[in-house]
Amino acid sequence: MQNYRSFFVFAFIFGSLITGVRLFIIFHNGDIESDAYYLAVLIGFINEFTIGIIAAYGYYLFARNLYLRILLSLLIVFYVSVCLTCFYYESVFGHLPGIDLLFYITDISALSSSLQANVPLSFYITELIIASAVIILAGNILVFTGSGQKHRIKWGKAAFVLVIGSLLLQLFPALVPYKYFNGTRQAVIWLVQSNFLKKTYDLDELKVDEQDITQFLNIHGIKNPGPMLDANYPVCRLKTDNKYTQKKDRSIIFLILESVGYREMMANFNGLPLMPNLKSIADENILFSNVFAPGTKSAQGLVAMYSGLPAQPFINYLWTNPLVTFQGFPSLLRDNGYKTMYLHGGDLSFERQRQYLEEAGFSDIFEFDPDLPYKSYGWGYDDNTMFHLLQDKILEQTGSKKPRPFLATLFTLSTHDPYILPDDWQPVFSEKTRVMVNKSYCCTIEGELDNRKALAEAYRFLDYQLGWFYNWYKHNMKDTILVITGDHTPPLDVLATDTDSPNHYRFKIPLIIGGLDEKEILAYRKYSNRIAGLHDLPATLMFLLGKEPNSCSLGVNLFTPEEYWPRDRYVYSVAGDSNEYLVFRHNGSEFTYDRMRNIYTHNGETLKADDRAEQYNGIINNLLKVHYLLINKNAYSYDNSREDNGEKAGTVNIPLFISHRGNTDGPTSYLHENRKSGIEGAIASGFNWLEIDVRFTRDMVPVLMHDQTIKINGENILLSTVTYDELIKLPGYSDVLTFRELIDNYSPKVNFLVEIKSGDSVQREINISRIVSRIIKSRNSDKKIIIDSFSEYLVQTIQRYCDCEAGLDTPFKMKISSESLRYYKKMNYDWLYVHYSVIDDKLIQEAHALGLKIMAYTVNDPKILDRWISTELPDGIITDQVKLETEFLRIKNSGNSAPNT
Repeated sequence: MQNYRSFFVFAFIFGSLITGVRLFIIFHNGDIESDAYYLAVLIGFINEFTIGIIAAYGYYLFARNLYLRILLSLLIVFYVSVCLTCFYYESVFGHLPGIDLLFYITDISALSSSLQANVPLSFYITELIIASAVIILAGNILVFTGSGQKHRIKWGKAAFVLVIGSLLLQLFPALVPYKYFNGTRQAVIWLVQSNFLKKTYDLDELKVDEQDITQFLNIHGIKNPGPMLDANYPVCRLKTDNKYTQKKDRSIIFLILESVGYREMMANFNGLPLMPNLKSIADENILFSNVFAPGTKSAQGLVAMYSGLPAQPFINYLWTNPLVTFQGFPSLLRDNGYKTMYLHGGDLSFERQRQYLEEAGFSDIFEFDPDLPYKSYGWGYDDNTMFHLLQDKILEQTGSKKPRPFLATLFTLSTHDPYILPDDWQPVFSEKTRVMVNKSYCCTIEGELDNRKALAEAYRFLDYQLGWFYNWYKHNMKDTILVITGDHTPPLDVLATDTDSPNHYRFKIPLIIGGLDEKEILAYRKYSNRIAGLHDLPATLMFLLGKEPNSCSLGVNLFTPEEYWPRDRYVYSVAGDSNEYLVFRHNGSEFTYDRMRNIYTHNGETLKADDRAEQYNGIINNLLKVHYLLINKNAYSYDNSREDNGEKAGTVNIPLFISHRGNTDGPTSYLHENRKSGIEGAIASGFNWLEIDVRFTRDMVPVLMHDQTIKINGENILLSTVTYDELIKLPGYSDVLTFRELIDNYSPKVNFLVEIKSGDSVQREINISRIVSRIIKSRNSDKKIIIDSFSEYLVQTIQRYCDCEAGLDTPFKMKISSESLRYYKKMNYDWLYVHYSVIDDKLIQEAHALGLKIMAYTVNDPKILDRWISTELPDGIITDQVKLETEFLRIKNSGNSAPNT
């Protein structure tokens, strides 16, 4: 009986603790108002109870083995940390994260501005320590209070019922009503389940014929599509009519409003209009009142607005690796003499947006630059700064000696979480007393932070800038089309009520087209109630300019005459972190397909297996099948890199030999690596290139160190927690070189490979970018510097700031595919750092054909050279041995193989 009680008590403690922490985070940090959601989380307790039973049994089995109990305890700490991370995400977005969000691990630094505002690190660590400690302590008490008995375990009826209930909840999600579904999900199990909920196909067996493609195009409203341009790109069609007439080349100003939905534009908040200027602009021009975003992320909106592609139901277009190829209407305008400009206050390395925008046709891209004298807030420059920069860009273009038409886009930023506004902004909806919480000015109600008021203030701040800019636009920009739209609706609903579902996805966004003459407004305003998607914008704008649209676009011109308008088209969006919800609009009705629960709803009512459900099922199957083919075959548009390989690297005669951290004689020199003695020794030994590592101290001094920890009295301490002055006073660290000292003293003497170690926050990485680039720019030397990092985000960011080549470090012994090479080329890397064991002729030849150079690391055995000496050579070889270059030249000149010693 003691066993039964011990197991039951431990599982109850385990479940209560995890569920309690989840409720605390949602209540204290979240914006969920629905009582149903809290009830759902309580129901979800039985999932944690079941996992507690499993953990209890583990402690019981490992009662006599201390090491296995320690291992189990570490697994519990890891489990709690994953749960906490998921719970904090849930507190912001109203649902647990899916597996697809692991994409953001490579961009975690860019997310840290939002993370710091929503996940206080001290809270997180405290919760992790307390929850883990209590569970581990309870588990070990279980071991010593009866688990040593050898009789059969009695589970108890109550425990058995809870376990069965948990299995039913997780394995049969359709049993759970929608309003309880997300709250009853178990965080770790959901991560696993979300990876398997999508229908997948075998590409070799996937049969997509001309009839499937025709149906696919018809679903999007493209009737009589005409012949394909190329069978490999089935959605790209030849144009068969001549209805496009050349009109006057009008310029376009394109304003994309971060997280602004139709509801926000029309709303009142605390008795005042939320965005009165935006509503006034809509009233003066053409407002499309039934336009829907393709998804819930900015990157989805960009591909729709510029390439004319609707939602991708399997993965975010810009998360693919290699990156999918697109056409964009800005490139068509650029080819017609337009100046194409894109302005964004943040760093466009995030989600690979810069690479997409360049491919879409923007030749002048402005983004966050730490060298510019503008103050940043949250993700970057505030909207006031950006609207004035947009005005300057436009005046520069229109005031030039040879002005030409332009497309100028501004993507606003201030309404992005964490809603940090300039210090001089006077609140409209909050009390006069302002408080700073998590580096963000917000407002308080009875002492508690109100995120909705913070967001409302951000909307009003954006609206103020819109009013100012629109007034300037009306008086100064003739023959210029103005487009204003949202990229998606906000994850936080400022108008939510207690009865709203916590996972109530919204997609309706404003689309305003202005700058048209009275005749056009009279002719086109009658079309403003059409159901449309953001992917209809390219065809619409090209129509207004009288130009041929993108041949691969799936959008429709919104000003199509009534007799030609496709009445049977479907406009759809995807939602959920794993795209588990598909939402369709068709002829005034809406239906949703919940892929996880395999449930159809029509105008909010669940459908049974009737004819209507079968009709929708046919539509969905076609979309899934064709989209799966297009995304996996990279067949949405021509991949120019397959035809134009750019500047070829050519054949390498003698590679660069680079001293690894200043080492010259293998293990005997390791004590000097990245130190002054090692640097000088490598130069004296004849190395022309040195590889060094740069990390940052707490006070942001860049120092030459490889490891992120330092040893103090046998204890490992994070370098980022000590200042530079504290560091050099420690035994063994007095001779640590700063990056500034290295460049000032040694850059005239030798070339450097500089590996930049990534930071742990967006502010820290911004500082890293600024400091490293300024130091490199300040050098007075013609010697070369190549920067590299394992962080794609960091490499892409620093590459823009420093006048040097850049390389990406690939994971240890990871093989590089042909598709990945094309991706790396598209991302504008100069070098790929690859472990020598995976380098062969094929890799080097394909890389060189694309203009990429290969850096091999870390080669110390002369026998390794034998595989390259008579064939293709890598462009650089990082080594700990100065003798390696001599041995290479001896082998090359003699034509013999490397010795066996």
